[in-house]
Amino acid sequence: MPKFRKATTAERTAIAEKLVKAREEAGLLHRDAAQQLGISPSVLCAVEQGQRRIDVAELLVLARLYGKRLSWFEPKGRDPGDTAKERG
Repeated sequence: MPKFRKATTAERTAIAEKLVKAREEAGLLHRDAAQQLGISPSVLCAVEQGQRRIDVAELLVLARLYGKRLSWFEPKGRDPGDTAKERG
């Protein structure tokens, strides 16, 4: 079974920046979002700073809380077909 390609630093940074923007657009402070997620504000801060990786299930929970679709977090400039092209 092929291994998944890990996200690049640039991709993780772009997603982290979008998480901050999405939370702010939702009108939530760190402590409020963290409370609704059942995590500590420091964990959310680490995610938003790109210091803690999250999986797609966690991203989905965040997206729902912030009222965004998963595709909204896709880093700009990345063609969704790139993954298929990389596999050959």
